[in-house]
Amino acid sequence: MTTTRWRRRAAVLGLGVVVSLAHWGLAHLLPPLRLGDGSAERMPQRIEVAYVRELAPAVPPAVAPVVVKRRPARPRGAMTPQPEPAASAPETTALPAPPEAEPVTVAR
Repeated sequence: MTTTRWRRRAAVLGLGVVVSLAHWGLAHLLPPLRLGDGSAERMPQRIEVAYVRELAPAVPPAVAPVVVKRRPARPRGAMTPQPEPAASAPETTALPAPPEAEPVTVAR
């Protein structure tokens, strides 16, 4: 049981060393970042901009708007009859009225 514990610890330690070395190697391959000291020594390059034309509101066209004729209203026919209730619908039966409740008197 102690041998598996030591193997597991050695594997975790080895994995940590391999990951740390991989990060260290990748950090040396990447270009250095200019954060902190010396980052403001040189201003970034200006962007070259060329305006093609000035944006201004355009004059609306002098053409009259097109008028669309409406269709004449359709005559409405008689009301459609109500459909019959579904065969699976429960039947509605009138319930009898509940009996009148008698007033309760409390003796004191």
